[in-house]
Amino acid sequence: MESENIPVHFYFCPDPEDVEEDMIADFPGNYDEGDAAGKCFFLTASEVCRTHFVRAYKNLSPLLGDKYLKSLSVCIDLSGIFNATACYFFHCSDDKNGEYHFGASPSALTAYLKNYWDSDYTLSPFYQHLWEHELIHMLDHEHAGYKFSPESADYKEFWIQYILSFRSEGIAELYDLMKGHNPIKDMNSARCKFRSEIFKLIIKGWYNSENIQKSKKQINESVIYYSVGQWMVLHALSCTDNTELKSLLQKVSLQINDGLDVNEQDMFIIIKHALELDVDHFIHCLTECGSDGQVFISPVVLNEIPKRIINDRNRRQGKDTDIVYENDDLRLVGLFDRIWPENSISYSSRPGN
Repeated sequence: MESENIPVHFYFCPDPEDVEEDMIADFPGNYDEGDAAGKCFFLTASEVCRTHFVRAYKNLSPLLGDKYLKSLSVCIDLSGIFNATACYFFHCSDDKNGEYHFGASPSALTAYLKNYWDSDYTLSPFYQHLWEHELIHMLDHEHAGYKFSPESADYKEFWIQYILSFRSEGIAELYDLMKGHNPIKDMNSARCKFRSEIFKLIIKGWYNSENIQKSKKQINESVIYYSVGQWMVLHALSCTDNTELKSLLQKVSLQINDGLDVNEQDMFIIIKHALELDVDHFIHCLTECGSDGQVFISPVVLNEIPKRIINDRNRRQGKDTDIVYENDDLRLVGLFDRIWPENSISYSSRPGN
């Protein structure tokens, strides 16, 4: 699809008619339209966001292929209501009808405007590949259907979200990893980091809502998903009988470790396979040996999560009338039960067994 035909449009929150002058005063640039060098803020903001979004779309064109896209809507947040630099709104998007929604934060807009006005300012890799990350989330829509309540004090919900976040963010960060922009450069370092974090998680006090909310906040702020998740995904992909894929993964892992460029064709082959990795298979593979002959995490350790989920019979917190939410509850609680057989630690620890 040619860039001019990409069905993307941008809008502002709040609406331009409701924006006070002091809300845009700190953004880089000259927006004094009485000045010959001045520009319209809203037009310029839309143009710079479009430039970077379209560039990312072109970069991912081998993945996007013939995907049906009716509309791509991007909300440019001027007031700081988003809690991320950019985001893909899964629950607002309609994969069947090709309608997708995204958001850009004030910090993203600030970086883009600074790059636009200042010829000496170079965007960091983080901002350069911001939209590749979100567009990959869009491509992963099929497997991102678990619903969570951020305010819920039911920790079983958070534990599952925690593990699945490594999959979703790991897949979305594969592009950046293979471009050489990740602090962790090898599987073993990622494995050690994850094991360290999971032990911290297990020993936390999950006893009352105040402790749970505090722990959740601390864990989410660690952003470990974005540096370790990619390697967990590569490990899961290596648990395959596909010798050609195994060989490719080994080659690419060595290239990343050595700081070498990864061929784009290889990169897109790996991302395509990753997008086919469903959540059950991902979690199951974490306790299976990868191509290096090691598990990513011991099943005894990972089983601490389903043990807690199964032993906690409290229902999830949410709207009692939300039937979809309640159905998802069954899906969530059954997630680990489907993966581990009846002789697993999780099963044997259940009440009545």
